[in-house]
Amino acid sequence: MKRLFACVMILGAIGCHEARSARSTVTQSAPDWSIDKCRITYKGQLVPLGNGIAQWVKLFGPPTDSAFMYGSDMPGWMFYVWDSIGITAGAMGGRDADHLYSVILFLEPGIDEKVYPRAPTRAIQKGLRLDGEFVDTANFAEKLRKHYEESTERCCPKPLYRRYMIGDSLSLNSSPNLTDGIPKGALSFFLHPLGPEDHLRYATEVQKLDANCVVLRSE
Repeated sequence: MKRLFACVMILGAIGCHEARSARSTVTQSAPDWSIDKCRITYKGQLVPLGNGIAQWVKLFGPPTDSAFMYGSDMPGWMFYVWDSIGITAGAMGGRDADHLYSVILFLEPGIDEKVYPRAPTRAIQKGLRLDGEFVDTANFAEKLRKHYEESTERCCPKPLYRRYMIGDSLSLNSSPNLTDGIPKGALSFFLHPLGPEDHLRYATEVQKLDANCVVLRSE
């Protein structure tokens, strides 16, 4: 009888462990978003930073909203928002108006700073993968402090940031929204071109980089 009772307890413990594992797997299903140093992907496809709005529509569908930062009378930055995806993206005015340089991923549906034209009505789903680690609202501050550095530039109040060079002509800069100095709510990425035409090269140049964002040399 004691042996039977022990077997039942062991089987019950195994069943509970499997149930917890199953719940954990469901809770942390594979995120749609992955940030791997200089690469940003959505459902396995490279986010088309530097490319025109047509490429963004092909990946995300039509934007829900769009607006100029300074109004149509004085065109400057043009911003697009995708409510269903949980992102905004921005393009400079003038000759670069069609090339989207920036994207903000919202882990929460709203943050306490001005976002143009507005924040999405919903957050990105299932968290994201940052350098191989799962990140969501519960561990956002912890992981950002681990993977990002404090700026030493005098112009900035020590925001967290990171910067990766893409070949010799581009850099991908990133920083989180800060609330009272704590990373919260959103994560932004900005493609910084160092040459007059380099904003057009992100999608193709990133494909040529190794895991450390160094250009692969052909044999």
